[in-house]
Amino acid sequence: DFESPESHVINWDAGPRTLPIKEECYSLHASESPYKSAVLRYKYSSLTTPWSTYETFLDDLTAPVLKKRTPVGGRFNPNDYESKRLWATSHDGVRVPISLVYRRSDLRPNQPTCLYGYGAYGISYDPSFSSNMLSLLDRGLCVAIAHVRGGGDLGRQWYLDGKYLLKKNSFLDFIWCAQYLKSEN
Repeated sequence: DFESPESHVINWDAGPRTLPIKEECYSLHASESPYKSAVLRYKYSSLTTPWSTYETFLDDLTAPVLKKRTPVGGRFNPNDYESKRLWATSHDGVRVPISLVYRRSDLRPNQPTCLYGYGAYGISYDPSFSSNMLSLLDRGLCVAIAHVRGGGDLGRQWYLDGKYLLKKNSFLDFIWCAQYLKSEN
């Protein structure tokens, strides 16, 4: 949920539970758990955190236990990188989310940025870890993902607002995201 990055609400028999999330840009998927289990297993990744599997008790979601993490070669240290959620205003006043990641030590005005996005068929571009991105980040680039209309990032209406006669919104969203990033340095 792009609007509330601090937590993810899980509806359970005993009522809704809040799963604490510390990063603004992330991907979260429920994983294999027994049907009537008191344990929730989920997979988590962010632009700075490799895919990880956690387990937590549904009665107390405050202490997830790391079960497995995808290994990353080289001298990768997640504390060297930072990600954040930005919002650009498109041509028609609609706010478009941008996921941004950069190397903390390299952040400077007018930093080169690789912007990409995909807005078709209702497909979401989840902000998750990619070791391929490290090559760009370690060379001083920022990497940004424009979550443009036509994708499924903000639900069905977001997809429909970038389809057929409204397809131009996907392209204009991308352009306005680029202009926003340039103006904000």
